[in-house]
Amino acid sequence: MTKRLSGILKTTESQLLATGFGFTDGPLCHPEGYWEFADISANRVHSLPPGGVAAILREDSGGSNGRPFDLQARVIACEVESRLVTRRELDGSYTPIA
Repeated sequence: MTKRLSGILKTTESQLLATGFGFTDGPLCHPEGYWEFADISANRVHSLPPGGVAAILREDSGGSNGRPFDLQARVIACEVESRLVTRRELDGSYTPIA
């Protein structure tokens, strides 16, 4: 796999960006230039800016995991514990959609 990726990536070496999480899932590269991801076991969503430190983006995330964007660039999250699919609105509020 490294050979196949070498034509796409600048480097195939991995780099540790942050630690201290339980079970991460749902990585998402935000158009504003940062990563966000869920720590399911801690029931949180974190953001990670390039070269920065991870910060809590959402507490009590309902066990949020799968995290794609919809066509309006709003984040959709599957919340396992709350048994909901939610949408993060552009103003930061959350709307249950299923």
